[in-house]
Formats: sequence, C-alpha cells, structure tokens
Amino acid sequence: SSIEHLLICGFHEGILDFCEQMVLFAPSVNITVMVPDSDRINGLATLFEERSEEPVLDHRDRRVAFVDSGQGQVHYRVANDASRRGIVQILAGDWADERTLFRQQQHRFDISKMGVILLAPTFGEEDPDARTALSLLKLIKRAEESPDTLNANLRIVCEVQSTEKAELLESRFAKDTSDNSPNITILGRERTRNAFLAQSVFVPTVTSIFQELLTERGNELYRLRASTIEKGEKGDKDNRVVNFGHLLNTLYHRDEILVVGIELDDGRVVVNPDPKSDDYFFSMAELRYIYAIGNNDA
Repeated sequence: SSIEHLLICGFHEGILDFCEQMVLFAPSVNITVMVPDSDRINGLATLFEERSEEPVLDHRDRRVAFVDSGQGQVHYRVANDASRRGIVQILAGDWADERTLFRQQQHRFDISKMGVILLAPTFGEEDPDARTALSLLKLIKRAEESPDTLNANLRIVCEVQSTEKAELLESRFAKDTSDNSPNITILGRERTRNAFLAQSVFVPTVTSIFQELLTERGNELYRLRASTIEKGEKGDKDNRVVNFGHLLNTLYHRDEILVVGIELDDGRVVVNPDPKSDDYFFSMAELRYIYAIGNNDA
C-alpha cells in the first residue's frame, strides 16, 4: 500500500540513504525526522543537501535532490519527474516520552497519519537502543488502549544495534497477531551485517545482487497473502503438497516475481530452503505469506 506519511525517530548517516530510497519507492511521501535535541536540526538539514550533491560511484547525479530550506525543512524532488516532490521535516524531541509522541499539536506532526514509524539508534548515546525499546513499548500500549489514535495499517520498523536486544524484541513483539497490534519488524544491524559478511565469503556478488534487486526503480520486496496468488482456483482447503522450487518457477513465469521466502501457519519463515531439507516441501493449506521481489509497474 502507498505510504503518505513516515516518521523516523533517531538518526545515523544511513538514514540519508533510507530517505532517498523511500522517496523513490513512495511517491510524494512526507517524512518527519525526530532527533534528540534542537542543536542537531540545522546540521542534519545541511547533511541532506550535501549528500544529494555527491555523485554516485559511476559519476551519475543522484536521482533525488534535497534542498535545505531553513527552519528544519528540507524539500526534495525526483530527477526527471516534476510531480515527485515533498518535504522532510526535522524536529527535536524525546520519542520515548509519550508527551512527544502523542501531543501532536505541540510537535507539529499527527501520529495518527503515520503509515510507517522507523525507530532507529542514535549513535553517541550510552545505549543507542534504549529509546527504541522504550518507544516501541509506548506505541504498543497506545495501540492496545487507544487504537483509534493510530493509523489502522501502522507498520513499525525497529532498527536495533545489539543482536541480543534484537532477538529479545523480536521474540516478544514481532509475532504478535492480535487485532490491535501494529505490524512490527525488528532489524538487528549487527546480525544483518554479519550475515552479509558470511555470505560474501561464499557468494562474492551477494551484496551487488541485493543492491540491484532492491534499489532499482520498480523493484520492491513484497509480502503477499497466499490467497492472492491462487488465481481462478476454488475449493475449501488446498491440501496439495508442493515444493519451493515449483512455487518459485510457477510465480516467476506467471507473474514475473521472484520468490525468496515463505511464511507458514505456525509462524516459521523459510528462506530459499535446501532441496534436501524438510522445509523444501509444504502443503498449500499451511502457506500463509509469500515474500517475493517484483516490479511494481507490472
């Protein structure tokens, strides 16, 4: 679904690239970035502008231009598409404090409009994950007690520095499927980086492959309900046993999407399983979601 409003709580230099990707994937998205203190606002606005002036490695201009307009506002536009433009608003506040998150009129944003909230570590703090964990708890509590004050389709993404804390938060919150629970994704920076380092030993081009797939305009990673891919088939329950290779081949030739993983009824996520493993075979009845990369213009 389209994202109109994005709130980013916390900042590190990777957020600049994240915002650029969000602008390319979500037309005219309005982005609010919250930093811990007002002294960082002007410096961050300058960083946005300076980054957009840096050429990419092949010496092409960047596809998104950011312009510091003063007072914490950064305007952006997409090259070769005059209709793709919007604002990055930079604010100061403590996002672990309910008064900051939920008293919108004071802080010039409306949290009920936010389709996505990214909780990111701010390096330089004694525990860069502390605010992330605390603000996640406050958001979950608000979703349980006052769901009408949040976007009904809210997605929360937590970027956590510590692998141990990422695993703890993931085990506690990421699989909550209650009615009022927002969609929560926990990303461990160390765990993700180490996984890519290990894979790079055996597949030297792995980072280039993922960069090409996920940053090329038009390509996106989708989480599709299994029911949406069964075109024209009827029946109460499909108990056919299929294998991952069959699913990959069928959807690639039929819908031009590349399956990278599946989620089963018991909550397990299986990514590119070995043909010799038990996870390679599954029944269509237990298939809940499919993770695939495809062209959003298709």
